[in-house]
Amino acid sequence: MITGQIEVDRNGEIIPDLNSDITARENLQGSIVGEENLNGKIDSEAPLKGQLNLSNYSGTRDYNKLRNKPQINGVELTGDKSLDDLGIENDKTFYFTQNESLDTWVIVHNLNKYPAVSVIDSSGSEVIGEVTYDTANQITITFKGAFKGNATLN
Repeated sequence: MITGQIEVDRNGEIIPDLNSDITARENLQGSIVGEENLNGKIDSEAPLKGQLNLSNYSGTRDYNKLRNKPQINGVELTGDKSLDDLGIENDKTFYFTQNESLDTWVIVHNLNKYPAVSVIDSSGSEVIGEVTYDTANQITITFKGAFKGNATLN
């Protein structure tokens, strides 16, 4: 069963300007032939068999010839673009050194976000602590024991 509006000439051929949808709930077999514009969609709940022949097809595999290029923040994605060109702020990272052995570290980072936290002690081992986000610009890390080390906030 095929539903939708299809214009066909007297030889049984689909008229070149097809501006409708074709819905197939069973097997759709045959050909769709268009010499000009084909607009609409083919929606099938079953396998499609046959061919789609567009003799004046104007598609391209050349990205530069695309008419509707993707955009980020209103900037067309062509050529080499930097994050600044696209209006995207670089991710911020803050490095902190704790020079005194403490079991609670208060870190003012001013990143204006709630960063991921990684802590390495002075011997190079990763240490897990309980991170409390006091504000978007300050964290407190509580550990089981006091030690010196470094924190990376990203």
